[in-house]
Amino acid sequence: MTLTPSELLDESTRYYIVVKADTMIDANGERNEGETSYFNTGTATEKLVVTYSPANGATGVAVNTKTFTINFTEGVKRYNGNTLSTNDSYLRSDVVLFQRGTTNVSTNDYTVSINSAKTRITITLDDDYSLALNTKYTIGIRSSKLKTAGGENVPASSASWTTAGNPVLSNVSTVPYETAVDLKVTPNVSGKIYAVLLAGDKPAPTAVQIKDGKDAAGGSAIAATNVSATASNVATLKFSGGDIARDTAYKVYAVLYDGNNNPSSVVSASVKTEPLKLKSLKVIPEGGTSNVIAGFSPDKTVYEVIVPNGTSYVEVIAEANASSFIGDVIINGEENATAEISLSGGKATITVIVQEEGKSSVTYKVTVRETGTAELESMTIGQSPGDQEAYDPNSGEKYPLEEGPKKVYLVINPEDPNSTIRIGGETKSGGESIEINIGATTTEVSFVIEASDGVTKKTYKIRFDRTAFPSDVDDGTGDALPGEGGES
Repeated sequence: MTLTPSELLDESTRYYIVVKADTMIDANGERNEGETSYFNTGTATEKLVVTYSPANGATGVAVNTKTFTINFTEGVKRYNGNTLSTNDSYLRSDVVLFQRGTTNVSTNDYTVSINSAKTRITITLDDDYSLALNTKYTIGIRSSKLKTAGGENVPASSASWTTAGNPVLSNVSTVPYETAVDLKVTPNVSGKIYAVLLAGDKPAPTAVQIKDGKDAAGGSAIAATNVSATASNVATLKFSGGDIARDTAYKVYAVLYDGNNNPSSVVSASVKTEPLKLKSLKVIPEGGTSNVIAGFSPDKTVYEVIVPNGTSYVEVIAEANASSFIGDVIINGEENATAEISLSGGKATITVIVQEEGKSSVTYKVTVRETGTAELESMTIGQSPGDQEAYDPNSGEKYPLEEGPKKVYLVINPEDPNSTIRIGGETKSGGESIEINIGATTTEVSFVIEASDGVTKKTYKIRFDRTAFPSDVDDGTGDALPGEGGES
């Protein structure tokens, strides 16, 4: 945070800077504590400090730089004591020194202004004037032309710096498509980048030929493009057009021209366009209308889809990414863009090949799996392995079970014989005898059937009636039933 006084501070005076508490919040949402600091001013006879931007000795200054500043630690005025106006012509004609090498830059090529506090002079180049490459420049103020607000002479001073060298393109890379190519490059200075796309066996063109969209023989390039670029920022140039063929080797050539029309060295990169791909691919289950391939992309060649349980076949529809071409779309060995593929054992593998004549082929693979079922076919329950009865957990009926801890034995038969049963923290198979311990007050036990597809699951509940069994019940003969309270 910079505090800039709007007028000169008093001499030999203590000033306080106070930051109030809870007036700012940091990235973690914490408020600031209060802070107080102070400083003491000196006298007006202390030395004036002048700083420059670019700084003295700077190198690699961008040639598209348009403004330069001279900063004073104290306000200044004309040497005769008069106040400077914002765009005072005196600043350009008498005060500021601006040189290229040892030669003065014409005052017609720049303007000079000063801020309201009279502490910063700004030199601004005209739009039609640009700095030269790899050149030394000097900005300064002449002697006996300015005084401080306190009346002290502002001595002559200056700063010299050097502009960047020749324009350069770096980080050259390409992104191929079927009938298009992207070129990515990084310029070291701002300017305009020109590029051409030529056959891979053609000789390199010159910078001028590239700028004109030509090849080395002066003929038109297969494709040409250009883009305005900013120093150090990645630029993308796009080649497109009907003359760009699929699965073909090309070479890209590019050149950067800076603001003064200086060209960089020509850079190049080899690239091969991609072969013909699919525009769309649909897999429609038997009796349905919806495509089960979600998010198809021509660049993604492997898919796995799930179809409803009981599906016996799927319809496959493939469309090449071209309205017309010489070649074939082949589905599981048959030259046809549509096909019915049967499922065997709930599975099918679909291979789709796009083959343009004389070009590389692209293969897509789709694995189809039938959704498993987690339905229950039957189950039995009893208090001993050899004495069990049928039980349907979907009926909501309760299985009578005496009070106290008990053991029960189950046999669960899922419709899908390859499914698994999860009960009491264990995994069981269909048809297996399952022994479980029932707590004294337990009235419900759940189990889960997980289909062989690993996706479909269903939870079932076994409910128990834990009502106490009567100890003496009349069977209608006047005699008690065997057990407690009666005789055998």
